[in-house]
This record gives sequence, structure tokens and C-alpha cells, in this order.
Amino acid sequence: TGLLIVLVVIVEFSCFVWAMVVWDNIDIDIKTTMSAYFAQSTGVGVERTSVDAVRWDRLHVKFQCCGVSGPNDFLSTGHVPFSCCGQGPLDALHKPYAADCSEVYQRGCANLLHSYAREQLLFVAMTALAAYAYCYGIGALR
Repeated sequence: TGLLIVLVVIVEFSCFVWAMVVWDNIDIDIKTTMSAYFAQSTGVGVERTSVDAVRWDRLHVKFQCCGVSGPNDFLSTGHVPFSCCGQGPLDALHKPYAADCSEVYQRGCANLLHSYAREQLLFVAMTALAAYAYCYGIGALR
């Protein structure tokens, strides 16, 4: 069991190091990737029923956000998707923005996703440190 604990600590420490390395680059990576994906999935001729559109719709609903930087990202498409509407039902995500949407999410998804990713990385790092401290405390690493 001592070897198993040491192995777990090594894996946890590796996760900690990975989380700290990724920490600094995550802001740039998220915004760059999201912007490219947004351009690809919302371009001219892309149907709102595509898999990419559904992914964006789910992101909008989950994080209560709109586009990468905000609803102005949709100026080139001519309409804001219904998923950006603060009151939109989940089964009506594919309807284009219409007059019945009284409120559109103003926050962009990139910053919210960035915050969420940082929270998850912090959780991984703290779990790794806690596992190390626990194993050191019970004497498995001495």
C-alpha cells in the first residue's frame, strides 16, 4: 500500500505542476480558440442546426453569456441566437433572436469560461497539495 500511495502522490504532483504551467497560458488559449471556433461555426452559410451551433447554444445557456466577447459578435450574422436571450427555453434554442426576447446576455463567454477553467485548475492544484500533505502526514513519504 505504501507504493500505491507514493504512486498517487506522484500523479497528484504531476497534476499540480501541469495546472501551474497551464495557468499562465489559459487566457490566451481560450480566447484564441474560441474566436477561431466562433468564426468557423457562425460564418455565412452555416445553419443554426449544426452541431457547432448547438455547442454554442449550450455554452450560452450554461454560462449566461453571448458570443466570445458579447452580443456584438453576432453583428455579421444579422441576428443574435435565441440562446443569448435571458428568458429562452432550452427547447427553443434554434430560433433566431426575435422581438419577444426582452433581455440579451451582455457578457462574453470567453471571460466566463476563462474564470471557470481557472477554478478547475485551482481545484486540481489544491487537491494535489492536499494529497501530498496527507501522505506526508501519515508517514508514507518519509
